[in-house]
Amino acid sequence: MPRPQLTDDEIAAFRHDTCQAALAIIKEDGVHALTVRALGERLGCSYAKPYRYFGDKDQLIDAVREHAFDQFTAFMSGEGPEAEVLLPIQRYVHFALHYSAAFEVMFGFNQAFVSPATRSAEDRAWAACTKPIHEQIQAGTLSGDARQIAHILWVSLHGISTLALSNKLTHGMNEAEIVATLTAVVDTFRP
Repeated sequence: MPRPQLTDDEIAAFRHDTCQAALAIIKEDGVHALTVRALGERLGCSYAKPYRYFGDKDQLIDAVREHAFDQFTAFMSGEGPEAEVLLPIQRYVHFALHYSAAFEVMFGFNQAFVSPATRSAEDRAWAACTKPIHEQIQAGTLSGDARQIAHILWVSLHGISTLALSNKLTHGMNEAEIVATLTAVVDTFRP
């Protein structure tokens, strides 16, 4: 008897659930623990089913990265009650510290295969991060080259978040102290 065909909505739901399951595995046990067998067990499906909808492991990881970048973009855009009350610097740090599996998938390792969809998701994330900088320059509350400011802030945000995630802030900083430090970086671009 042939396998029942999933509708487009069912396929999209399975792909979403698979990406969420992959992020949960990564959060619990690290990226090395992400196997198709582990996904099948977590999802309660055959080990072959993820291959049917993702092709191979590189394509699966690519889809998880795209999913993570889309989550990050939504969060950085202030979507959802948790994000909408935070300022952009707070959003980045909060996302890194509280959605560490997604952050690791986005930035933590070199991926051999990157699809155009994931490149597009990366571009949307960058646009969400730089939008507040452009707005503040236009409003006159920041001065300088938006691209340069964005890169300086990104390096600072990313560096300190990565250090915090790996417990390398040996002198200790909590989330509020990290945000205050990064806010001081932003203040150097005030007119």
